[in-house]
Amino acid sequence: MAIFGKHEGTTRAAGRDTNGENTLSIIAAGTTITGDLECDGVLKVEGRVDGTVRRARQVMLAQAGAIRGDVSANEVVVGGLIDGNVSAQERLELQPTAVVNGDITTKSIIVM
Repeated sequence: MAIFGKHEGTTRAAGRDTNGENTLSIIAAGTTITGDLECDGVLKVEGRVDGTVRRARQVMLAQAGAIRGDVSANEVVVGGLIDGNVSAQERLELQPTAVVNGDITTKSIIVM
């Protein structure tokens, strides 16, 4: 299987969307990221982020995950801790283990 393929005169990773919308980025448990993050696709946080998360299509925060900063995304699913404001353009889902210490702005909110 090839790692890179040619498509209409450009080189791209095989099986990947080059505009970033279908990408999945994972911050694994035991990992801490310090600084602001920008992501076009899906961001799954099982570890810790100390900084702002913005531009993601979807942010999924695991039960043991934590974000200490503001979150701005199209869709946000919270199972862990957010110390900051949450702006979900379309939908915010708060799972039973979710803790949000900040303001929430969204069109639709689901509380499990």
